[in-house]
Amino acid sequence: MTLSISKVRKWNARRGPHDCGVFGMLATGALEDFKGITRQATYPGKAVIFQEGQSADEVYFLCEGQVKLFSKSPCGHTMIVRVVRPGDVLGLSAILNDAPHEVTAETLGPCSLKHVDRRLFLHFVQSYAEAGYLAALMLAREYREVFLSTRRLGLGSSAVARIAQVLIEFADADAAVGSSRSFHLMLSHAELASLGGVSRETVTRILNQLERDGVISRDEGRLTILRRSPLEKLAL
Repeated sequence: MTLSISKVRKWNARRGPHDCGVFGMLATGALEDFKGITRQATYPGKAVIFQEGQSADEVYFLCEGQVKLFSKSPCGHTMIVRVVRPGDVLGLSAILNDAPHEVTAETLGPCSLKHVDRRLFLHFVQSYAEAGYLAALMLAREYREVFLSTRRLGLGSSAVARIAQVLIEFADADAAVGSSRSFHLMLSHAELASLGGVSRETVTRILNQLERDGVISRDEGRLTILRRSPLEKLAL
C-alpha cells in the first residue's frame, strides 16, 4: 500500500485513539515490523514519563489519555509547552537530534502508550521510507503546535484573547473524537494560566465571565463552547 498525502490528511482529521498513531498507516509488512519492536505501557495520572535533561532512550506513542509537556526554569517557574493527545509522539525530536529531552512529560490522567527503544526506532525509520516520511510529518505537526503556542504567548493582544485561543485549540483538537464544541478539560486553572501566560486568578475570572455571558458552560470536567463566534472574536 502506497502512502499518499491525501491519506495522511484524512488520518490527521480523525485524530482519535490509534493503536500506533500515524504509524498505523504503514503498509502491512512495515506495520508488522513496527508492532514487533513496540512495547505497551500504562501510566496513572500525574506520572512522569520522562524528565527534562534526561537521556532520550525511547520514543513514545500515545494511545489513550493526555500528557502535558513542560519546562522549568532554575528558579522553579514552570511553562507548559503543549498538551499531547492520542496519536501524538513524545520524545521524537530528542531521539532524532541525539540530545536529552527538552521538556518533562507528565500524564494528566491515566494513559496508555507504546514505546520503542531508540536504536530500534532509528533502524526502523532508516529501513522504511514511509516511516521516515511519517516521522517528518509528526515533527512538522509538533513544530506547528509549538509555534502557535509561542505566537499566543508573544503576540496575544490580551489575557482574554490568549485564553480564548487555548479553548478554541482544545476544541479543534478534540473535534475528531467527539463534538467540536465540547471537550474534557483536564488542566487545572494554574495549568491553563501557564499555557496562556497569565495568572491563575485571571483564568478563573475569565472562565467565570465567559460562562456568565453564555459563551461557554462547564459540567463535571467538560467544557462546552456554546457560542463559538463571540469566542473567536475575543481570540483576535
